Amino acid sequence: MTILPGSQLTGRDFVIGGIFTAPQQDNLFGYTDYDTAMDFTQLARAPVLDVLLDGVSRVDSVAAGLPAGVSFRTWKDLATTFVQVNSLLYGILSVIRIVILLVTLFILANVMNRVVVERMREWGTLRALGTKKRGILAIVVWEGTLMGALGAALGIVLGFAIATAINLRGGLTFNQGAQITQIFVHPGLNTVLVNIIPAALVGGLAAFFPALRAIRLSPSECLREV
Repeated sequence: MTILPGSQLTGRDFVIGGIFTAPQQDNLFGYTDYDTAMDFTQLARAPVLDVLLDGVSRVDSVAAGLPAGVSFRTWKDLATTFVQVNSLLYGILSVIRIVILLVTLFILANVMNRVVVERMREWGTLRALGTKKRGILAIVVWEGTLMGALGAALGIVLGFAIATAINLRGGLTFNQGAQITQIFVHPGLNTVLVNIIPAALVGGLAAFFPALRAIRLSPSECLREV
């Protein structure tokens, strides 16, 4: 049964082939074809259309292709709770990433400081052979940058391997009341640059100050270092 726009009550006989229910909701949904629904409600056209896409990435392109004057709301406008929780999660992950980068900065700075001290005679030899200070500085900074990028690359490979192992075992089990959902992990390729570039920059920054120590001494002073 349904209430028509003029407040009249009407009804139709249907054969129910199946119902759909959402977890933690009291509503039960039944689906029918468009012509039957319009005859049942006696509407000239549908007041609201729900468009289900095969991916979140297509929302902006589909919304941009709608005719001018069409009012629409995307899933972000409707799922406000999800957006808030997702924003909170990204905020927490950003803080964790900053902490990890700071720890990496101190670790690499300590490593590069020891590398510079242990290779002090090499810097003196290069200086004696005519290598300029900025050349020594570039060598040390470039080495630190490569160490940061290589460490990030190894971490990404390990992360992809763990994600593959999780998916092969059937994913992560998420119990949502009476419904059990299997969550599969699919890392995006865009995360490669997002993680390698900051790590490389931190590595270069960590090597910069030890490199200043290598170029501050004269070639003779460097050669006297043990």
